[in-house]
Amino acid sequence: MTLSIPIRALVHANERSAITTMARTLQEHLAQAAAEPAAVTCSFAESFSDLQKPHEPSIIITSLLLETDNYQGDWAELEGRLRTRYAALAEDAASIVFVTTVFRHISEGDATQRELLRLRIRRLNRLAADLSREYGIMVIDLDRDLADIGGRRLQTDYRLGGEYAEQMAARSMARAIVSAGLDNYVPFEQQILVQDMFAKEQPSFSAPVATEVAPSNVLVLKSGRQRQTVATIVSTNSESHAGWLFHLLLSGQYSFKDAFMKLKGSVAKRGLRASILMLVAAAKAAPIANKKSSH
Repeated sequence: MTLSIPIRALVHANERSAITTMARTLQEHLAQAAAEPAAVTCSFAESFSDLQKPHEPSIIITSLLLETDNYQGDWAELEGRLRTRYAALAEDAASIVFVTTVFRHISEGDATQRELLRLRIRRLNRLAADLSREYGIMVIDLDRDLADIGGRRLQTDYRLGGEYAEQMAARSMARAIVSAGLDNYVPFEQQILVQDMFAKEQPSFSAPVATEVAPSNVLVLKSGRQRQTVATIVSTNSESHAGWLFHLLLSGQYSFKDAFMKLKGSVAKRGLRASILMLVAAAKAAPIANKKSSH
């Protein structure tokens, strides 16, 4: 008897290819784990009302990316509407409902548009957590999974365009479903096998970041012909951050020009007097940072 898992999805047009890829990958892994044929079928709904029509028990995937098109609309009205819709979906005890978060990287638009859209995405992602807590909706945290790699390397933004975003979104969805959505279909032992398969897979990208520009929280360190890019910890402590810059400068890992440009921006933001006080404190902190890095 063929293992059959039906998936119904209400997602943005940009996410449909990721859903299809996810279903195909999940089917292959399940067939391998069970040593028998498996069928993961996928159909797309056009509205929440379509999802609520009579149907066989299934895995339902919904996306909050659908709610970013009208990001200037009234939030209170949208929140109330979404809570009502998800509460109704949760009443179907036979199906397992997932909701995807929205990747926060925004690559286009003026400052005002970007800030409004960023605010809407933050609210939507916070709502996903609320829906999970209140109605038992399962969360597929695309924002977290894609942010671990970064929009630049994935060559995408919140709209999830491009081949690499599709691959990672599909992987994120599949792992979430295997972790929380297969109890009604697959024995526990086989679920563990499939989880291990995904854990052992290392995503690869044939075309990583094509430019020499590093993200704002990355330092490019040079030593002779060697080049290393490392992520930094973003600290809200100004003195600590500036002290670390002093350490990189004094140890030869950061050029004077680069350090000067970083500190110049601080002067522009804080004013001369506040920046001088920060630099004095940073100079004192630099030896401490240097000592810590030597261990």
